[in-house]
Amino acid sequence: WLRQTGLYFPKGTVDWNKLQTTFTTTSIITTSGGGAAVTGLSASVTPSSTTNKILIMCSLNIQGQANATQSYAYLARGSTPIGVGTGAGSRPGMGGRYYWNDSNVSGMIWMMYLDSPATTNATVYNVYVGTENASYTVYVNRTQADSDALNGARTSSVITVMEVVA
Repeated sequence: WLRQTGLYFPKGTVDWNKLQTTFTTTSIITTSGGGAAVTGLSASVTPSSTTNKILIMCSLNIQGQANATQSYAYLARGSTPIGVGTGAGSRPGMGGRYYWNDSNVSGMIWMMYLDSPATTNATVYNVYVGTENASYTVYVNRTQADSDALNGARTSSVITVMEVVA
């Protein structure tokens, strides 16, 4: 077994040359419709075989506008959602959500998905966010109030992609 970044993988199953991490520290997004991509929080990988898989991991610090309260996120291959729950009625399928009605509190959404893109072309993975009302704002890596105090601490978000040999 090979230990890398706190995870264990059988030797030869991960191409460590194809590991890409993107780190972002600031973003304010006004959503429209089904959500908006987080600027600066995407990663690209070119699989070496059509049978290989891509492991996508994301930690996202998020807060919705206080009067919206419900914030959600999902991973996407390009603009196509992946790893989301099954929607039903007016309940959309998402990768994760965060709920808190306070303009000084943000929280984490953790997402992980093993994708089968079935291609050897460059593949871009994005993070999308939204709220329960498409005209409200989502804050990434900061709170709505953005107070100049400890409770207004600014944070970071990260997406990591790696090729897993099938």
